[in-house]
Amino acid sequence: MRPPGPADEAPLERGIVRQAAAWAARIQAGAEQQDQESCRRWRAADPRHEIAWQRVTGLGVALQDHLGAAGGPQVREVLGRAQHRAARRGLLRGVTGAAALAAIWYGAGPVRQTSAIWLADASSAPGERRILELDDGTLLYLNTRSAVDVNYTATARSVTLLQGEILIETAVDLQGRPFFVQTANAVLQPVGTRFVVRERAGMHYDLTVLQGAVDWLPLPADGRAALRVHAGERLAFGAGGAQTPEPAQRNAAAWERGMIVADNMPLADFLVELGRYRRGWLRCDPAIASLPVVGVFSVEDTDASLLLLSQILPVQVRHRSRFWVTVESLPS
Repeated sequence: MRPPGPADEAPLERGIVRQAAAWAARIQAGAEQQDQESCRRWRAADPRHEIAWQRVTGLGVALQDHLGAAGGPQVREVLGRAQHRAARRGLLRGVTGAAALAAIWYGAGPVRQTSAIWLADASSAPGERRILELDDGTLLYLNTRSAVDVNYTATARSVTLLQGEILIETAVDLQGRPFFVQTANAVLQPVGTRFVVRERAGMHYDLTVLQGAVDWLPLPADGRAALRVHAGERLAFGAGGAQTPEPAQRNAAAWERGMIVADNMPLADFLVELGRYRRGWLRCDPAIASLPVVGVFSVEDTDASLLLLSQILPVQVRHRSRFWVTVESLPS
């Protein structure tokens, strides 16, 4: 592939950039071989197409060899046993099964406490993503603005989501200890799995199961039935209980690879998502809030993503200050 030249910096027609973004979103969503070949033909049909493609996929989320998933740089850390604070908290020592669940709820209390967040075992700043390897080999991914407590004892393994969003890849425990994720109003017990838990407003949560299955167990245990959520399903739940599982969004874990994959996402919703990775205010002009956004956008360089947005849609990005940005309609 030829290196970029001076012509590559020239303005491109918005329609061409929009087509490139649509192709990138389709490929990232898991396109068939036929679609991949069609994308290659589209890129080869016009030099401007290739330039637009390079711009769209070059914002820190370059697609790999066969137009597959991208990966952003992340630091893999080991969260040592001393950091678990298990000895100090002693939350689950000497209890198993249902007793462990009761100890999680009555011992820890509501998880959403400001002091608990500040004292969390692990947390991430705005725009930061982290990977933690726990004692048993379980991988814990923290998305932006997230906080967790980790408690491993002789009888159970527990992660408490205090704030934000996490992705967990559970490992087989040689001691046979059960694994739990605690939220403000439920406990999740994975069954050899990979899954995402995201906190929403008002202590509501989304559970997305990528592999295996996860059991949703209500807290407090008041007779409500548990639910099993399978791979490819999403469960929304809160203090009032859980909704019926529904098909998961295909790119719910795209943030792990440093991207947002938008497929006709309303502009206002897209800016809320992108704003999670920035400090300050990112506002949307209500007049353009419903404009559909299609494309692959970097969460590691949000300014570049805003620039791409202005090339795809008839909008302008106004920087009132470093921490106050508004996306507005173009002047008529």
